[in-house]
Amino acid sequence: MDVYIAGIAMTPLGKFPDRTVKDLTREAVTGALDDAGASLPDIEAAWFANTRQGIMEGQNTIRGQCALRALGLEGVPIANVENACASGSTALWQAVAQIRAGACEVALIAGAERMFFPEKREEMFKAFVGGTDVTTLEATHDRLTRMGEGMEPPADDPRWQSAERSFFMDIYAAMARFHMKSFGTTQRHFAQAAAKNHRHSTMNPLSQYRADMTVDEVLADKPISWPFTRAMCAPISDGAAAAIVCAASALDRFDRARAVKVRGVALVSGTDRPPEALD
Repeated sequence: MDVYIAGIAMTPLGKFPDRTVKDLTREAVTGALDDAGASLPDIEAAWFANTRQGIMEGQNTIRGQCALRALGLEGVPIANVENACASGSTALWQAVAQIRAGACEVALIAGAERMFFPEKREEMFKAFVGGTDVTTLEATHDRLTRMGEGMEPPADDPRWQSAERSFFMDIYAAMARFHMKSFGTTQRHFAQAAAKNHRHSTMNPLSQYRADMTVDEVLADKPISWPFTRAMCAPISDGAAAAIVCAASALDRFDRARAVKVRGVALVSGTDRPPEALD
């Protein structure tokens, strides 16, 4: 059965301590409905992606029910999805499967996060650690950072000795050093990619940061984990996105001009690296 994305929307990304998950969800869902030419009564099932509200606000088990009922969505099945960085794509994967199985014709997927809590700085950063197996945290860190051995920061640059630590940036930086060791990549190469992305951000009104940065400006930014400066790292963001997904049989109810056919969607889990990959 063919499945289509009939409408999409998202909020700007940024740090919005005065906004709630409900606020962000409302903006994204309303926008997606408008984009599709749909309304809430069209929705037969919904999936809600969120990873932080339980940790940071104590809202557990029924996050989607709370956020979507506040919009007036009642009486339909709502499933909550928490799957780290794949939460939104997991919601899409499940909605597509549900539609293909004939269980519904029109579904809503929404994802909303409030990650910035300036009054809870320690908890805010600790929440990221839960994205790996906390029972093997030290071993995982040591195993993955070994990938970058032999590519230490320049000894004549003391900035890197006092850099602010970040668990996941340490891991990503180790993978970058492994790439440097294996393929001759340089720090400047990574900075070129970051500068390109910062340039693209100036053309997107929803981007969190919209300042153009040269390669040299990226390299001169605050050090985080060699070879990454702050301008090469992902920021902490608040925001939401939503999509209306439907079967081909329901497409005539909506604005077909906005519809995009889902050609394929898949979900897999991680696998162990062979020992030789760390040598």
